Amino acid sequence: MGESEAEVAAPVAGEAVVEVAGGLRFSVPPSLAVITTYVLREQEAWFEDEWPFLPRVVQPGARVLDIGANHGVYTVALARAVGETGHVWAFEPTPTTMAHLKRSVALNRLANVTLLEAALSDHTGSATLALNESSELNALGGDGSAGGVEVELRTLDRCREEFGWERIDLVKLDAEGEEVNVVRGGRGLFAEESPLVMFELKNGTEVNHGLIEAFESLGYSTYRFVPGVGVLAPFERGAEVDPYQLNLFCCKEGRAAELAAAGWLVAAPQEGEAAGMVAAAEFRALPFVRGVGRGWQGQGDGATLERAARMVCGASDGRLPAAQRLAGVRRAYRDLRRLCATNGSPTRLATLARAAWAWGAREVALEVLKKAFTEVQRTRRVTFREPFVPPLPRFDQEDPAGAPGRWFVRTLLEAIERRRAFSSYYLDSAGFQLFELLRNFGCPAPEIERRRQLCRMRTGQQHGPEPSPLLTVRRADNLNPGYWQGQGG
Repeated sequence: MGESEAEVAAPVAGEAVVEVAGGLRFSVPPSLAVITTYVLREQEAWFEDEWPFLPRVVQPGARVLDIGANHGVYTVALARAVGETGHVWAFEPTPTTMAHLKRSVALNRLANVTLLEAALSDHTGSATLALNESSELNALGGDGSAGGVEVELRTLDRCREEFGWERIDLVKLDAEGEEVNVVRGGRGLFAEESPLVMFELKNGTEVNHGLIEAFESLGYSTYRFVPGVGVLAPFERGAEVDPYQLNLFCCKEGRAAELAAAGWLVAAPQEGEAAGMVAAAEFRALPFVRGVGRGWQGQGDGATLERAARMVCGASDGRLPAAQRLAGVRRAYRDLRRLCATNGSPTRLATLARAAWAWGAREVALEVLKKAFTEVQRTRRVTFREPFVPPLPRFDQEDPAGAPGRWFVRTLLEAIERRRAFSSYYLDSAGFQLFELLRNFGCPAPEIERRRQLCRMRTGQQHGPEPSPLLTVRRADNLNPGYWQGQGG
């Protein structure tokens, strides 16, 4: 049965309530062994680049299916975005996880969500769901570290009949290896409707080509999300896939045209498109440029580097057309790779790392960040003779204030930490040294301190949250100070 609104509002026994970006609140298990709990504590957001994108794409009144809702990070965000006239149907088969999901719907006062405690496949009936300590890994069939539970199986097409679905606008599909069967069981829906679909790119470590082909057979084209630009671009079959790429999108031609008209998709970027970049005066006025850019040369490589830097800064500038911003990032990435192949100075590599991440080449970004840091360690100096941008956008607004070398190293270290894993949840003790380096450089980012403490807590090096000036005061980038003051929650 489906439950509409927040029919179960009572707290879940032992729950933790975490606030995240946008004022959303989530009920989660208190254990840091649970991926969702850890990530929300750490980042006060979900770690996927697509998480802030999807709520921007849907319009008020949209109708959404969240298949594999888990603790509801997408369900809640999307329900808020579609508003009172829209609706979200969320499927989650794990009973204990569903209890938290119901509570989160209630905490956020959402009356436009129908919760369905069932798994989806290509047939109806029941099946065993293998359970794991972290519910994100629960899957149909196989063995789970925490046993198994019998769950109801449904198909999308039967649900479509039951709920009278029409005009489904968005489908988020994350079924831990069951995705192809879900599509088979929803073939009528996908053939007759025209939603935008986000699905997992990989099943384990392998690219899920069968799922891509299943959608293509129904007239869907495949796209990837370009994180620095915030748009969808065609996914090239056969091209090298970045190891950090988690999800793909697909939709039919008509829906692609609608998304392109709204600036969320670039269907066929061309080499001749004008490259989007911020104005030269605007770039030169950035605080970090005022601090280190006085001696920059504007000739030869310097001109190419400044152009690339301005393109990278323009990637997220909504004043520029999406096609131009995408063309700019692509050109900057290519130009910087060419320049760094012959002269990979630390500042050039920092700019390349920023462009690589913006283009969706996160592994390349991490590789060149490490090269830049190694070179700085080797030479014990950094020169600022050429235009560049720091590897993370937040540093654009910092003036190095008389210590540019120390500032630059801090930008590299923080960027390495943020790019090397989706979350510090996935680090082992060998990766902890970076946190101490960041502390030595006086890193002022609350998230980095949260990462450090959570790592220590999860590995038994620290028994609980420890007060820190970065974490005990509520601010825009630190929304749960009570937890770090030892008040639980």
